Amino acid sequence: MNKLLFEISPIDNAQRVVDSAGNEWYSEISARVCTKDGCEISLFKVRWDCKVFLNWLQRNEFAIQEKASLLSNKYFLARAIVDKYQQDLSDDEEDLLYEYRKLHDLRFALRGVSVPSIIIGVGQKGGELSICNASFKLFCLIDVSALFEGLDGFMDEMARRVINGYFEGEKLVLSS
Repeated sequence: MNKLLFEISPIDNAQRVVDSAGNEWYSEISARVCTKDGCEISLFKVRWDCKVFLNWLQRNEFAIQEKASLLSNKYFLARAIVDKYQQDLSDDEEDLLYEYRKLHDLRFALRGVSVPSIIIGVGQKGGELSICNASFKLFCLIDVSALFEGLDGFMDEMARRVINGYFEGEKLVLSS
């Protein structure tokens, strides 16, 4: 099965331009998919508050692991969202779609930085990560539940390694 990897690395001292208020976990966050064929696909690499990102994952764990009922099952989730937005939707349908994206789209986990719309959820074929935009389409089956199995311990380790608002030490990897 394909693996989704979130790598959290310290920010080099020379790159630390933000004075932390103390409760942030500034770090470099990168995401990539390692396919079952051995290919690696980089999704993004940003410097941001990892605590916000991990809290988003933790807060949306149940929704992400629940099968999508409001989306068409004939496409992968990201494509179904794009197709749905091209329909004539009522205000209530638009609100439901927006709420779905808030719970499944990594762009909402990293507000304030430029990352593509990356959907994580459970579609017709099982757990998936998908992207669908004008320049790039990606569909990968992943073990969504495995991503959350080690999340609490991962967050505890992160908390131990944050000094003055910045993550320190060797990189950590959260994997599906």
